[in-house]
Amino acid sequence: MLHDFFMGVNVPANTTARVCVPAFGGTSGMLLVDKRPTTGILEGDFIVVDNVGSGDHSFEVKKPDRD
Repeated sequence: MLHDFFMGVNVPANTTARVCVPAFGGTSGMLLVDKRPTTGILEGDFIVVDNVGSGDHSFEVKKPDRD
């Protein structure tokens, strides 16, 4: 079973964003940005993705259940 998190983000034109999503323990999840595997920086309970360009983006975290 997967614990999933999904978030849509709209970054205004001519800007970049820092996006934080839950890390679910941070050890073995998968981060997808616009449906592509992406790496981020683990900061506390969050995965941080810097320099997200302008436009509409989807962020998804898939974490295997520990059961």
